[in-house]
Amino acid sequence: MGGAPNRRRYAVGALAALGLAAIALATTGPAGTAATAPLAWSTPQLIDNQPPYVTGIESTGISCPSRSLCVAVDEYGNVATSTDPTGGASAWTVARGVDEGAGFTAISCPSPSLCVAVDDAGDVITSTDPTGGASAWTLTDIDPGANLTAVSCTSQSLCVAVGGSGQLLTSTDPTGGGGDWSIARVDAGRALAGVSCPAQALCVAVDGSGHIVTSAEPTAGPGTWRSVRVVAGPLAAVSCASPALCVVAGTRLSLALEDELLTSTRPTGNARAWHVARLGALGGLTSVSCPSPSLCVAVDDRGGLDVSTRPTGGAATWSNPAIGLFGPTFVSCASRSLCVLVDADGDIESSTHPLGHNKAWRSTFVAVNNSLTAMSCPSSTTCVALDTAGNILSSTDATGGPGAWTAAAGVEPGGQADTPGGVSCPSPTLCVAINDAGDISTSTDPTGGKPAWTLTGDVDTKNPTVEADVSCPSTSLCVAVAGNGDILTSTDPTGGRRAWKIANVLPGGVRITSPHSLSCPSISLCVAVDVFGNVITSTDPTGGKRAWKIVNIDGELGYLSSVSCPSVSLCVAFDWSGNVLTSTDPTGGKRAWRITHVYRPMLVRGIRLGPTAVSCASASLCVAVGWFGQLLTSTDPTGGAHAWSLTRPDGRRLLEAVACPEVSLCLAVDDAGNVVLGASR
Repeated sequence: MGGAPNRRRYAVGALAALGLAAIALATTGPAGTAATAPLAWSTPQLIDNQPPYVTGIESTGISCPSRSLCVAVDEYGNVATSTDPTGGASAWTVARGVDEGAGFTAISCPSPSLCVAVDDAGDVITSTDPTGGASAWTLTDIDPGANLTAVSCTSQSLCVAVGGSGQLLTSTDPTGGGGDWSIARVDAGRALAGVSCPAQALCVAVDGSGHIVTSAEPTAGPGTWRSVRVVAGPLAAVSCASPALCVVAGTRLSLALEDELLTSTRPTGNARAWHVARLGALGGLTSVSCPSPSLCVAVDDRGGLDVSTRPTGGAATWSNPAIGLFGPTFVSCASRSLCVLVDADGDIESSTHPLGHNKAWRSTFVAVNNSLTAMSCPSSTTCVALDTAGNILSSTDATGGPGAWTAAAGVEPGGQADTPGGVSCPSPTLCVAINDAGDISTSTDPTGGKPAWTLTGDVDTKNPTVEADVSCPSTSLCVAVAGNGDILTSTDPTGGRRAWKIANVLPGGVRITSPHSLSCPSISLCVAVDVFGNVITSTDPTGGKRAWKIVNIDGELGYLSSVSCPSVSLCVAFDWSGNVLTSTDPTGGKRAWRITHVYRPMLVRGIRLGPTAVSCASASLCVAVGWFGQLLTSTDPTGGAHAWSLTRPDGRRLLEAVACPEVSLCLAVDDAGNVVLGASR
């Protein structure tokens, strides 16, 4: 089996568009007592950290206390800092894993000698030396399990954080430890989304239901906080240039989402003290920064930018230069001469003249990873993986740690248009990779670096950019599938484009199948699955269209995401509804397949987030991987729900692919360039 299907990427985009700050994870395992996992799993080990970068990490906050310091945080617990924010990518340094296992949600740096960040696990993370690397940060668990959404610090003597359950965390000594923070509920039943404290005697918070919550004594307890509903739509962020000017970013819910800004020179007043400016159907404001009463900059989740030197003057005083960010987006302005924005794709936009047109902004891509999407291990020592930038990573000592992996840069065409589909290595002397545009790359020395790989080119010229996978049961047969129904076969996979034959298995040309995952345990059996619950099989893969049979197995239950057949007498597939499909006679039709509900998949706004890939070393070990580090293992895959156990060794990340070269070893790769090893105890 090669790469996991691309639908996972579409789901990621859908979730980002929904603006979800956090997802409640279901960590319960299969019903009853789960079998003991046969493998012990390592922590994630970074093996892919070299350009070119394609996949960015979603930044979740930024704070610039001066022109010579900006600090940004992301969803994977990394901190990016720069003492020259407009200096390009080389001017930024990334400290990895500062908040390992959780994701930063916001940061506030009142000065270059203090930064306070919060995450979605109830932690407060502080540093008095933010550019000092990971060791310069201290994590304190203040509100265990809580989703903290925003933080604002006026100085060393006042920090206020808010959370998704209406909670308020305050401290007059934020670096002093857990005992120096107090928790109060000030907005019960609603999710606080933003907070700004321009002075010791004023804090202003906003929630997702149009309320503004204020206090002139923020550390004096919940009784000092007053809530006023100002608008009907959600409010996302607030910035107060002074106690006499606060600006709130929100969204008006209409037929088209509209950017909505609320301003007040008397923020502790009633609803009439706030004035609403509607800026048009741009998307939905996510962040605002007002370094002074004469400059405010707001951004929305479609990359829109709203700038004003007179924020209380109504919609006409706001301009909208287009700078092309990929939202959700966050902004921090140190002064009128420096504003820095971060987005969901690893981009940083900076400007020393934020009131200028779009050319006044400089774009920098500060990605810290590439997403590993496919993997194949022909032996317990040799493994090959693909990433989204066209790099091929390989190792002859797969358990030897990050230093044992090398990268051949730019072998596969990278980028969003040519996403890696799959890779299959039937032996250490042959690997075949395919991307989603039908390009095939081969190597007889897969660990030999870029010169050892040959790009055959677009073998399937009629294939649009769709999902693809490849499986080679031997060095003399490789089979690939494409989401347009094409089956590509070759008995001489290194023989160039003409050595590949194409057959379309769609009956009558009707696109009722979209095969994207393939497993060929022998030259006499190939099994593919598709998004419509079909299983496509052949006992003669090179025999053309008529040699392939399509049977609907799982049409009503869920999207079939992956399949692995360790032998001709066992195939195991997963769908996104939490079902495992097994067969000891894969070509035997619908009745030969057994569907078992193994676990409850995560459900986010109607999108099921089930396993993305599966690998079976034999009938006595199968491993499936998926969203948020989910990992399912079984030593008896046909044994029913109780035979599977669920663990999460990779915390927050999406495990994209897995390879089990033997029953005592499995390797999984994730969307942050890490490998996770599973070995027998």
